[in-house]
Amino acid sequence: KKDLDECRTRPPHENMWEDWSDLLKTTQETFSKDFAQAQRLK
Repeated sequence: KKDLDECRTRPPHENMWEDWSDLLKTTQETFSKDFAQAQRLK
């Protein structure tokens, strides 16, 4: 874990996804039809 106060004092990364875990970066972006309708995505 990273200390949020420490992270807030640094300038933004060139790549804003740099702090995300590899697992999160490679997760598929799939969702159900019900979710899409509830969020008015389609």
